[in-house]
Order: sequence, then C-alpha cells, then structure tokens
Amino acid sequence: TSAYFYPDFSKDAGLAWAIAEARAGVDSTTLEKALSEQVERLQNDLITETELEKAINQTRAHFIFSLDSVSNQAAQIGYYETIHSHKFLGTYLDNIRSVTRERMREVAQKYLTADNRTVGYFQPIPPGNGGAHGEAGKQISYFPHTKQPCFLFKDENASGECSGRDQSLATCHVLNNGLTLLIQENHFNETVAVSGRLKAGSMYDPLNLYGCADFVANMLTKGTEKQTWEEIAEVTESVGASLNVGGSSETISIEGRLLAKDFDRVLDVLNDILRNPNFPQEEIKKHRHQVNSWFQAWE
Repeated sequence: TSAYFYPDFSKDAGLAWAIAEARAGVDSTTLEKALSEQVERLQNDLITETELEKAINQTRAHFIFSLDSVSNQAAQIGYYETIHSHKFLGTYLDNIRSVTRERMREVAQKYLTADNRTVGYFQPIPPGNGGAHGEAGKQISYFPHTKQPCFLFKDENASGECSGRDQSLATCHVLNNGLTLLIQENHFNETVAVSGRLKAGSMYDPLNLYGCADFVANMLTKGTEKQTWEEIAEVTESVGASLNVGGSSETISIEGRLLAKDFDRVLDVLNDILRNPNFPQEEIKKHRHQVNSWFQAWE
C-alpha cells in the first residue's frame, strides 16, 4: 500500500530508512525482496537520465518549499549551522545539480551493503490471537542478499467581487458556478500553494453507501479520459510538485504545492482530474484492497 525511502541528515553517521507496508494477505518477505531488488538495481546499473532529472527537480522543489516563510528560513539557517555551516544553504542547489548517475551508483555500492542493513518486520496479531498490538521485535532478520499571479479557474463572466476585503492583501472572485476564489500574493518565494474545498464530504453519503465520498475523492487522481494515473504522477513528480485529493466529513479537499514556473502545467492536471475522471476498474479494485487493509490495521 505504500513504500518510501529517506535518510537522516546529521553531522555524524546516521540511518537511511527504506519502509514499505504490505496489503493484507501479502507476506512481508515479498516486500523485503522488492526493496532489496531496487537497492541492487542502484548498485549494479546506472539510473536513467530521466530518473536523475526527476530526482533533482523534486529535491530542488522541496528545498525551495522549505524556505516558504521567515520562520522556516530561520530554522533552516540554524539547522545547517549545527550540522555543517549556514553557508551550505547558498550552495545546496548547485551541489544537487552536480550529482551524477555514476556517483549515485558509487554511494549505493559503498553504503547500502547487505552487512550494513537490519530488517525488521512488524506483524500485528489479530484480536483474539494473543493481543491486538502484535509482538514487538517478533521477527528481526538481515537481508538475504544484498512570479505573476493567475486565477485558479479563469472566468471572464464571474458574477462579481467579494465585498469587505482588503484588496491590497487578497483578491476574491465568485464564479457563476458558486466557487469562491481567494488569491493571496507573496512574491518572496517562487512557489504556489493551492487549497480547495468542495461540499461533497461523507455527510452527503447515501445511507447504504457510507464511505462513497472518500472513495471517490481518492479515485480522482487514478485516471482521467486523457491520462492514466502513471501519466498524472509523472507530470507532478517530474517537477517536484504535490497534488492530493482527500475526503472528510463535510468536504472533499484539494491540496497542491508547486514551483511558480510549473503552475500552468500542474493546473492543467488539476483541471483534468476534477472534470474528466474515468474511475478505471482496475484502480477501483486496487483501492478497495487498500481500504480493507487500512480497516484491518485500525482494528
């Protein structure tokens, strides 16, 4: 149901974490094998130029996002001063851009070795079989191998301006379909944040279809009439943007974060998933399994 990798950032030696969560009924060793195969790929083969460019773009975007406020900037200055030097902030992006495919392979070969890994499985015990929380440390093993603002939706026939707002701080437009748009400019950082709410939460679910709104919200990014979920993910991930849709009791929420230069590109994706979702049967089946796994994890 999920998989990710992240390293500790510290002055002294730390840990790098590879974490995956299995769907109900999938053996943990299957995940271990999949993770180790990806490590071996990094050690034995050069990643593609496209993969490298995507990783650089994502890292660059995340770094710029981290400087989005004065408090964040102060935190970053203090943080890097403790582990290296505050001057590192001025050279970070240049250093990232200089990373090569060959260097990545060398690092994987040096640090991600089989004898440098510890693998832990957490396998909860179902209620009625000795406890609800599982046995901590039940299975421990080693790897066996190895700039200008733009309206969200342009509408020349918008019904009017919102009243009672300081236009020097924000602009407000009400569209003919009832959507209210609030635009707040801040030209300090080259980022755009998008946040939206639609009145379509679980409180509107039919009595015999509880959970429908949340299911639909999660399916919106799984494919449209024009794009598969892989193509949608490729557009956002290749530029380091994030685009998430989720459900709550009252609304369906839309959250996006991106660099200003990529606004039009990501906005096209957002427009497509909201207007043209096609709910692929295979993705519905896959998400149903994920929901079942989540429920079992909460028991």
